[in-house]
Amino acid sequence: MNPVVISCEHASKAMPAAYRSLFGPTTLASHRGFDAGALEFAADLATKLSAPLFAGTWSRLLIDLNRSAHHPQRIPAKHKLTAAQRNALHDTVWNPFRQDVADAIRTAIDISGHCLHLSVHSFTPVMNGQARTTQVGLLYDPARSMEAELAGQLQSRLRAATGLTIHRNQPYRGVADGHTTALRRLHSGPRYSGIEIEINQAVVSGKDWTPLRELMTGVIAAAVLLEP
Repeated sequence: MNPVVISCEHASKAMPAAYRSLFGPTTLASHRGFDAGALEFAADLATKLSAPLFAGTWSRLLIDLNRSAHHPQRIPAKHKLTAAQRNALHDTVWNPFRQDVADAIRTAIDISGHCLHLSVHSFTPVMNGQARTTQVGLLYDPARSMEAELAGQLQSRLRAATGLTIHRNQPYRGVADGHTTALRRLHSGPRYSGIEIEINQAVVSGKDWTPLRELMTGVIAAAVLLEP
């Protein structure tokens, strides 16, 4: 079995009381506030793979756990916050989450020589007025052979099992700023593989989402466990 670590950076739409005046409940409940369905999917995967799951506690609008420290949109309301508040968010929210995931990955590598990191997200069906045809996206670094091979296997298996439109490196590029991209800078290809799973929220909101989620997580787990 491949050692696996699972993360769900945008799991929650919750906001600490001290910051609730920054965003209304409608915004927090929208795709801007969190990734609908991602936490349930990640939890199913973690159960099937007996893998640790690291999930964000607060809305991405407070501080985005999937953005690098230098990213200009990491703290969306930064202009309304003091420097002390921004530093506190880094020290108490962003850095502990990133460190916990990094420690789990480093431990897996130390024990087994390699770690597979699955980062689970969902995305809005329409962006800037354009409908997105991707139903499930698998984001990876094409220059990393292990990531490319696994993404190809997952695409084929998920497409055959579900009939969904499965794309690689859509609706985002796998090497854009993100958690997996940052971790690739710390670990070579033979030691670390990072795949970001992106699910269209039109799929998440569908009436068949629960059985489909069970099917998809089972397919992914079988591929990761190298079952036939």
